[in-house]
Amino acid sequence: MSGKDERDTLDAASASDNAGQALIKALDLVKRSLGLDLRVSAPATVVSYDAATQRADVTVGFVRVAYAAGVPVQQPPDIVARVPVEWVGGSLGYVTTPLVAGDTGMLAFTDRALALWLDGPGTPVDPGNARVHDLADAVFRPGLRPDPRVIAPPTALDGTVVEGPLVKLGRLATHFAVRGTALATSAGELAAILGPVPAAADPASTAVLANANKAALMALFAAIAESLSTKVQVQ
Repeated sequence: MSGKDERDTLDAASASDNAGQALIKALDLVKRSLGLDLRVSAPATVVSYDAATQRADVTVGFVRVAYAAGVPVQQPPDIVARVPVEWVGGSLGYVTTPLVAGDTGMLAFTDRALALWLDGPGTPVDPGNARVHDLADAVFRPGLRPDPRVIAPPTALDGTVVEGPLVKLGRLATHFAVRGTALATSAGELAAILGPVPAAADPASTAVLANANKAALMALFAAIAESLSTKVQVQ
């Protein structure tokens, strides 16, 4: 059986059918125009972010081209104001990161007008507007990066990585976490110090033991302070 799609013959007008060719071209232009007006998704760059409202002003990563006297003219980039930012999480927990100007991500455009749904508690609504896949109904998802700005060093394959200048475990986190490996090393050193100390058999030995314990404990406390992370805070 031939691999040719018979629609190539059935649907296409003959070369001599100028009217048919013109109609096909016109329909193609209409189809393309409809496709360009139908927003689905686009890369975007943050202009500003309001953490209190979780809204961002973003620049759309694709520019439009208009024709003037048959010459294509690139239009200024579209800036969409107060776009909801979609963070990962639910009502009982979430993950956020600082979001600053220049950060990139992906815009998704909802099927219908989003405003009335955003004003409500999250239950189904009548959109109350005829808009479909419109620039005004965008949601921003941080994280998409162009190739020159990929995460460096590369993401780890042996575990989940949470990275940032300051990582907070809990919304009200203020106390620095203790680095487990460093603390375990300090505890091991303490055990090594206390191990050789003999049991007290007389007052003199008791004083020696007490002094040794004090010195070892003070060393451990100093080591704990040095084992505090400067990056991770816990609540």
